[in-house]
Formats: sequence, structure tokens, C-alpha cells
Amino acid sequence: MANDKVRVCILSGGFNFRLEIFDKIKGFLKKCELHSYSKDTVAEYIEQQVLNVNLFETTRLVALDHIPSFGSGGAKSKKRLEEMIRSIPDGCVVAFNGIDKGKRNEWLFKIVNEIGKVYESPKYLQKNSAVNHIEKAFKQQNKKHEDGCAETLVSTIGEVYKKGVEVDKIYLSLKKLFSFVGDNGTITKSDVMKTAVHDKEYLMFTLFDVMDKRDFIGCLSAYGKARDLVKSEYESAVQVLSSIRWRYRLLMFLKESKVLGYEDDRTLQNISELKKLKRSGSGSYTIYELDKTEDKEAKEKSQYTAGMARNSLVGNYSYEPSINKYSQEEIHNILLSVNKSLFKIRSCYYSDAEIKLAVDNVLMTACSMLNTSILTSLRRSPHGV
Repeated sequence: MANDKVRVCILSGGFNFRLEIFDKIKGFLKKCELHSYSKDTVAEYIEQQVLNVNLFETTRLVALDHIPSFGSGGAKSKKRLEEMIRSIPDGCVVAFNGIDKGKRNEWLFKIVNEIGKVYESPKYLQKNSAVNHIEKAFKQQNKKHEDGCAETLVSTIGEVYKKGVEVDKIYLSLKKLFSFVGDNGTITKSDVMKTAVHDKEYLMFTLFDVMDKRDFIGCLSAYGKARDLVKSEYESAVQVLSSIRWRYRLLMFLKESKVLGYEDDRTLQNISELKKLKRSGSGSYTIYELDKTEDKEAKEKSQYTAGMARNSLVGNYSYEPSINKYSQEEIHNILLSVNKSLFKIRSCYYSDAEIKLAVDNVLMTACSMLNTSILTSLRRSPHGV
């Protein structure tokens, strides 16, 4: 806040960005007395505290995490708040902290832009922008880095559907990474992997990758990291096995379409018509409904994204098609193993050790380490169930 005549500002965007700006404002004011008010505080009281003439050298810094509403709200309330903002006396600074810029709040941003200062930062970045943001942070810290470090960090953070990569998570991941590498001048992918808080979706696709390579040790490592995200052994196993079943059902669909001689475009069109179901309730009261997008259009979601289906069927510039890595029989055996293991875990009183064994059996099957007779023997419950 370089201008000491500025009496009002808006801080909009990610939490860490706002925290940094707020600390700078407090530092600029030097001697200040902080007053924080939430929605529970009556608007008239806030108005009184703001408009009171300050008789001391300290500056009142009034922090609001909301837009105060007078009376029943509406146009009169907005007008009164505007009058308060334009009448802020010397010795007082009002900071609207965490106000999103939407149509509902445009009027306030317009007023503050006119007489004060608006600090804005996006809460989310698209993948390419996130990579550029991270590489810029590396440069600011005078850190060299291996190729692909920024992309790897973005992958471990994950993306929010239709929004992008969360800026706050980037900030915290970078802070942790810089603390880890210390005075080392170069950041490696290994550093990123050791410090990253892994996104569940990223870990699942990592698991799929090592399953395709028949890397059993890699499978155990990926499953272990996925399991660490969930405290319950049961819930972790059910989530992972359900994801494996989801993926290999897609591969079976693609494989059978190839056998039937379908053109790739027809196969992809057929897959797009497979709709995603949303489950609610439990037991006898379980209900399945079509899952829909949360926007106004409320479109029905597809079971598989176009990108995943295409990459699995025809591959891309860096990946071989997934269906080329399995025979139809292998896919069938993996699905059979998953379905039986899920049934056993859900219907039997398995210990954590038995649940781990059931998951291991599936991974061994995927890595072609077990034949059917051994697998059947291992799946039997020690209790004779």
C-alpha cells in the first residue's frame, strides 16, 4: 500500500496471496490497531467503528471478511455502505479480505477501484499457466531444475474439474520444496516427488502406469502412497480396486470393439454414450442416479473422458495404446480378480492384513505373477468364508 492516502482496499484471490498482501499493509502502517469483524457483527456497529475520529497516532485497520448489509439489504444498504467507504476518516483503513469478484460484488469493486486499491490474484490456474508460475518461482529463488520438474509438481497437486490447479496448493508445495532442497542450487524430480502431497487421481494413474509395465514393486509403492491418503484400510482398498475395475472395464470395451472390427471413431462415440452414475444411501436404501454437471446446463456426465478413451485406444505422441499391452484374456482375469476381491472385502469380516492380501492378489494378477489356481487358493478366507 504505497499510497498513504488510500483508505480502503479489497484483497481477492488465494489465501496465501491475501495473507502476504495483508502483512504488507500492516507493515506499511507500522503503528496500527487491528479490528476484525465477521458476518456476526452488526453492520451499524462496523460503521460506527470505521467513522469514529481517531485521536491517537495509531491507525485503525478494520478487516472485513464479508460485505456488511444494513437493514434488509438491497439498494439502500449498498448506498449506505458506499457512503461509509467514501467517508473513511484519516487514521482508519478498511480492508475487505477474501471478497470474490462476481456479478453480485461488481459494484463494490468499482467503488474501491475508484477511491482505493484492489489486489487480485486468481484462485486457480490452467495447467500451462501453473507450470509457468512454478518455473518463475524457481527462477526467483535462483534454483536450476531438471526438465519436467514443474510439470511433475503440477501433476502431484492435481486439477479441480473445470477450474484448474489451486494456487494455494502451488504456494504450499513450493514452500515445502524450497525448505527441503535448502541451499542446493538444483531441484530434481526426485526432490519434487519426496516433498509433494500426492493427489489421489495422480496416484491412481501412476498405479495404472506401473500395472501396464508389470512392475509389481512399483504397484505396491503406488498403492502404499494412495493408502496413506485414507486412514481406513477398508476404504482405501475399496477405492483403489473400484478405480482399477473402472479402468479395465474401459480396456475390455475397447478390446472387444477391436475384435468386432469397429472403426475407432465409432468405438469412441459408443464410449461417450456410457453415462456416469452417482450413488447415494447405503444397503437396501442405495440409490443410483445419473450424475450431472453442477452448472446451469446440468449435462449428464460420461463414464470416461474423451481424452482417456482415445489415449487408451490409439495412444498419443508419447504413449503406446493401453489395449496393446494386454490380451483379452489378461483383462478378463484382472476384472475377475478385482470383482472377487471387492466382493470378499465388502461381505466378509476381513482384517487389515487380509484386505492387503486381497489387493496384492489383484496387483499380482495384473503383473502376470499368479495363475488361476494359486489365485483361487489365496483368496480363500482363513475363516472358511
